[in-house]
This record gives sequence, structure tokens and C-alpha cells, in this order.
Amino acid sequence: MRRFALSQYVLAFLLTLQSAVSFAQWFESTGEASLSDVSYVEAREAARQDALAKAMRAFIERKEHNSLVNGRVEASSDSLASKIRVLEERIKHEHVAGDYLSIQYAVDLDASSECLNSDAGRFKKSVAVLGFNLQVPDQASIGRLNGVEQGLSSALSSALSQVDSLSVLQQADVGAYRPMINAPTQVTEQRLLSHAMQEAKKLNVQFVVSGVVRDMGLVNPKAYETSVWRKSIKFFAQADERRRFSVDLFVHDGLTGELVWRENFATQGDWSPDLSDEIGFATQAFWKTSYGLHISNLLESMSFALDEQLRCQPFMTRIARVDGKTIHFSSGASVGLRPGDKLSVYRSFNFYDALQQKGLELTNTKAVLTVSQVHPNFASGKIGLDPGRLNIQQDDVLIVW
Repeated sequence: MRRFALSQYVLAFLLTLQSAVSFAQWFESTGEASLSDVSYVEAREAARQDALAKAMRAFIERKEHNSLVNGRVEASSDSLASKIRVLEERIKHEHVAGDYLSIQYAVDLDASSECLNSDAGRFKKSVAVLGFNLQVPDQASIGRLNGVEQGLSSALSSALSQVDSLSVLQQADVGAYRPMINAPTQVTEQRLLSHAMQEAKKLNVQFVVSGVVRDMGLVNPKAYETSVWRKSIKFFAQADERRRFSVDLFVHDGLTGELVWRENFATQGDWSPDLSDEIGFATQAFWKTSYGLHISNLLESMSFALDEQLRCQPFMTRIARVDGKTIHFSSGASVGLRPGDKLSVYRSFNFYDALQQKGLELTNTKAVLTVSQVHPNFASGKIGLDPGRLNIQQDDVLIVW
């Protein structure tokens, strides 16, 4: 039997399985929602659904499927929207109707998207979103944004929960990096790699998402030196009130702790509150600032990028228990498993390289498990051979390519 070092295997599937076959059509659509008596997050999701429904109606009209009723249009729009990008977001004021949120989206509607030469795209990839770290804590004091570590994790988890291909668990109270200036390159197996594996195993997830907020400082701190000076330069339209936001996003493989993807996301927006104002991160007041609106759009980009990276990756799950020819494992209906699905069985082995760094090898047993019983978060199935002959054990791996 042939062995594969998982670090090489992780790189291989990232390089070979990102392509997708699609026949897509882009639509521009504007969604609107009232801000009365609801949180900004709730209004944003209502505006998003409104925009998706409008885009779907336009899609149907183009296809001349006018027989579909509105109820089916709204139910189908999320499953057909493979890419959604924010073009413009603003708050409008009306004397009678009150404030409402208007968001213009570009929506890529795709009724036939699938992962190239892969069955893995049928299954949701489970991810845990850890708490973020802040590289320069003093920058959060402006506006009292000290809760950014947990708030950003919560906001990203909320955005990812709208992605149909992902099953998301939030673990905002767990931070990944201490210290963090070179994260994740400086982290050894005794720290982040083992930490990511432990969190993934505890939460039964395939990937661990984490990040470091590198910068949230003012572009021109002098513009805030005194209130009199600020009002003066603002009067003459000379004040540069922009504030930066830069975050490194990391994805680690839950089986090995290997870093499989990283990307920097950055934006900036006007920060109009005074230095003494206590706005808080991810509060309703925060999302109404120009700075908050730009970060909200950035979260859309982050969730889109994560979906694009993980959607077509192989589906993997750990074996939890072996009982005769029945194998129990730690995934279920919540990720799309159904009775009759077939998964390849791999043995897992620890190995050490020349530098005594611990790694994981997988060996293909050539056995196939057929799923027989499915529960929300676990399932079981049978293989034709006696698992004892193959020495299949707890923490071995099932894979759909």
C-alpha cells in the first residue's frame, strides 16, 4: 500500500481541486430593509435576502420560467447564488418611513455549479472560527473597540453561516497566537499546530479559521490632537479622518495543524466619532459609521474567499469507534451525509522528519465504507472486510475525494 505524507497531500488537494464547472450569470440587484426596531446585522441579512430574491426573479425572467411562484424564488435564491459581492452600502433617511439600509450587490447565479471531477462538493466543510488576536492593542482604545478579538470572530461566523457549503462553529473565546507579530510562521508544533488539532478534534471540524488584526490605526493621528484643531481643519475640508483595518486570515487543516491557506484583507473608512466616544466593535453604532460599513463589506469578501477555497476540498472525517464491521464517525446530516454515501478508509500514522517534527501519514486501505445510519452530528456505516484485518482504529480517517 502506498503512503502519502499529509503535508504534501494537503498542498496537492489545494492545488488540484479549486476549479469548478459553472454556467453563471451576473446580476446587479439592490436590497433594502428597515432599520426600525431591528439590529444592524438583522437589517443587513434582510437586505441581502431581498437582493437575492430580486436577482433570482431577473434570472427567471431571462430564462422565461415565469411559472415559478415567489415562494420558490425566495427558497431557491440562496442555493443558486454562488458568488455575492457588495458594490455599495448606505443608510437612507425618509421622514415618513424612517431610516433604512440599501445595499447594491453583484450576484452570480449558477444553477449547475459543481466541483470538477469531485464528489466532495456535495458535503459541507466544517470549520471552527477562533477568536482573533490584535497586534497593537492600544489602537483599540480609539472608540473603545477593545472587543474586536471576539467581535470580529462573531461577525465572520455570522457571515460564514450564510454560506451554503460550510458548517460553522464559533469559538471566539479561544485565541491562537501568543506572541503574534510573525503569526503563523513562527508557531511550532508544540503551540499552534497541536492547538489547532486539539480544537478541531474537540469540535469535530475539518478546518480551523483564525486571524490577527494587524492594523486599525488612524491614517492621520494629528487630525485628532485637539477638538478645536479638528473642528478647524474639518471646516476647511482638510481633515483626513480615515482609519485603517488590516487582518491576516489563516486556515489550518484540523487533522495535522498544517497551514493550508492565508490571505490579508484590508480596507479603510472615515472615523467620524470623537476620541472620547465609546462606540464598541460590532455594535449597532459601529456598523453605522463609514469605517464599520467598510469592514462589513470586507467580511463579505472574507467569507466569499473562504467559501471559494474550501468548497471543493476533499471531505474528511475522523473515525470515532469501531464495532465489528460497523464503523462510527464524527460527521452526520448537518454536513450533508446520507445513507448510501460511500467514503474511502485511510489509516493514519504519526511520523517524524529529519528535524524530529511530528507529522501525519495516511495509508489508503482500499476499503470503502457505505453509510447506513445518519444522525445530525454523527453517523455509521459498514465495510465488506473485517476492520480488524486492516487494523482500523479510532482517529483513522474517512475521505470523499
